[in-house]
Amino acid sequence: MNENASPQLGILNEYEYSETRVLAGISPLGEMIAIKPICENLGIDRKWQQDKIKTDPSLGAVGGMVKVLSKDGKKYDMYCLPPAALNRWLFGLTATENIKTEIWDSYKEGLVIHLLMMLKMSLDEITRLRKVERDYTALRQHTLNLFRVKADQDDHTAKARDLGKEYKSIQEKMMVQVMKDPNQLSIGI
Repeated sequence: MNENASPQLGILNEYEYSETRVLAGISPLGEMIAIKPICENLGIDRKWQQDKIKTDPSLGAVGGMVKVLSKDGKKYDMYCLPPAALNRWLFGLTATENIKTEIWDSYKEGLVIHLLMMLKMSLDEITRLRKVERDYTALRQHTLNLFRVKADQDDHTAKARDLGKEYKSIQEKMMVQVMKDPNQLSIGI
């Protein structure tokens, strides 16, 4: 998998299989595998294959366009097939002098299974990252609450200190007043 690409739903990611680059992703339609890089790797005409797939009743009904994030950061649509349909297409190809048979045989042996495992791992990584994000968000909120409570505590401590000083001041004023006139509290008969 491309080290810089983070797994995202609806976006094709780059994977390596049999020393070739392939693209696959999880879209709203499910797991999808791009045919363009596979055709390029096999040495066959992508446009002709895509047109052939689209006219096939079983393959054309399940194929569709999925976004791929290019190196320039832009998103482009790429024609894809779900894993079972891609496997049917691979096994239905006709050997020609242009097709790279070693890669074709390797793809038929395990490309789909490999990509499904990679997509599962990507989906697991998405799930793990979302949990980490939720945990981080909760920790951030707790930290903000802690700072708020500490500020409130410091504010209340300062107010309590000020009230203590005011209390002491009032108490001292009362004592001064009481000491001035000792008869003030006596009751005359």
